[in-house]
Amino acid sequence: MVDYRDQESESLEVPEFVSIPVPVDRVNEVYKLLASPPSNAPATVVAKPTEEDWSWLAVHTDAKQDWPVETILRAVLESNPATRRLLKYLADHQGKWLSTPDIAAGLQIKATDIRGPLSGLSRRIKHRYKMQRWFFDAEWNGQTFKYRMHEREAAVVGQALAQA
Repeated sequence: MVDYRDQESESLEVPEFVSIPVPVDRVNEVYKLLASPPSNAPATVVAKPTEEDWSWLAVHTDAKQDWPVETILRAVLESNPATRRLLKYLADHQGKWLSTPDIAAGLQIKATDIRGPLSGLSRRIKHRYKMQRWFFDAEWNGQTFKYRMHEREAAVVGQALAQA
């Protein structure tokens, strides 16, 4: 670690910091990366795909995990109203990829207001339900997230909301 207080002959240069939102379930990966030695490679904000190579996108795509019906029911019933609205919207548009702006417009909320429901659901998925991923698809295209719920899960969400 560099002690910036004892640098008499050199100008005081404090590193610049940026805030980057990180999904709760990926924070340990960020800590591990930051604990490793720097690669001295120039930093890039967003990977630029070439026409031939789209492999960078695979690491940002999460196919849904098949959940037991009872667990989906429980997840919906234990969700707050904002999360239920989001899940209902995905279920009402089953099979269709919806971007964050599409969902926000459909729910008449700000795109940033989608983070809360997804974050709460993500936390419960890992800790309460012991699952690894959502029961719907998620994909990052380099600019925005897109989500898609399949027919089976959409039917279970509808069933749960009818019980609520």
